[in-house]
Amino acid sequence: MGPGLPLYEAAWGAAGLVFGLGGARILGGEARHLGGWAGAWLRCAPLVAVLLAYAGARAHPIVHALVLNLVRSPEDGFAAFAGGGLGEAATSGGLRIGGGLVLAVAFLGFVVPRVAGGALSGAHLLDALVPLAGVAIALGRLGCFAAGCCFGVPTGVVWSVRHPPGSEAYWNHVAQGLIPEDGGASLAVHPLPLYLGGAALVASAASLAARRFGSRPGTPALVFAATLSALRLAVEPLRETHFVGAVPGQALLGSAVLAVCVLALAARAARGLRAQREAATPSTASPNGAGPSRPGTPRRWMRRALSPSSYRGSRPSSRQSR
Repeated sequence: MGPGLPLYEAAWGAAGLVFGLGGARILGGEARHLGGWAGAWLRCAPLVAVLLAYAGARAHPIVHALVLNLVRSPEDGFAAFAGGGLGEAATSGGLRIGGGLVLAVAFLGFVVPRVAGGALSGAHLLDALVPLAGVAIALGRLGCFAAGCCFGVPTGVVWSVRHPPGSEAYWNHVAQGLIPEDGGASLAVHPLPLYLGGAALVASAASLAARRFGSRPGTPALVFAATLSALRLAVEPLRETHFVGAVPGQALLGSAVLAVCVLALAARAARGLRAQREAATPSTASPNGAGPSRPGTPRRWMRRALSPSSYRGSRPSSRQSR
C-alpha cells in the first residue's frame, strides 16, 4: 500500500464503525418494538454485516481464482489451486469490495429478517441501510486515495493528482519507464478512488430520492445497487492495469448486478403501470347482475365468487323465499 497504509486502515476502520454504529441507531426503533434477544440481534446486525463484508472482500479473489482454475481445467484445477494457488490468491488478491458487498447484502436481506422473527422484511431493512452504506464506502475510498492504491491511468485533466515516492503509482510508473527512479512523484493520474467514492454518494442520493417518491419496499435498494454498479463500470476503464492486477471478476459481477437490478426495476414499473390501468378502468356489472366488480380484482377470484358451487349450502329458507 505504500506510505499511506495507516490512513488506509484508519479510513476503512472508520467506515466500518460508521455503518455498524449508524446502522444500529437506524434500526433502534424496530429493535425496541421487538425487545429481548431479537431486538439485540437486530441492533448487532450492522456490525456483523461489517465483519462479513471484510470476510467477503478477502474471499473475493480467492473464490475467483478457484472458479477460474476449475473452468480452465475441471480435472485437476482444484488440486492445482489447493497446492499453491490458494495462498497466492489470499496474499496477492488484497481486499475487493465487490465480494464484501454481496456477502453483506445476503446477510442483511435474507438472514437477519428470519432470525428476527420476520418483524422487519429484508427489503425494508436494506432500504433503510443502503444510504449509510454509500457514505461508509465513500469514507473508505479516502483511505484508498491516501494510500495511492486503485490509482488511475495518466491524464492531463485539471483535477489529476500525483502520488508521492514509495506509492504504488510511483513504482508503477518507474517500472513502465515513464519516470526515473529518483523522480519526485508519479505522473498525474486520474484520482480513481475519489471517482469510486463519489459513485457511492450518488448511489446513496438516488436511493433516498427513490424512497422520497414513495416507491415500493425494495426499490430504493435496487436503485442503489444499479446506480453504484453502473457508475463503477463507467470508471473502471480509467484504472491502471500495467503491472497491476485487475480487480478479479469485477466487470462480470458488476454487469450481472446491474442487469438483475434493471430487470427487477423494470418488472416493478410494469406491474405498477398495470395496476394503475386496472384501477382506472370503469367498473362493469357482473354477469348475474350481482353489481359492479371491484377494479383490479383477479379474474380467477371473480369466477370463484360467481360460480354456482359457491352458493351451495346458502339456499334461503322457505320463510325468506316467500
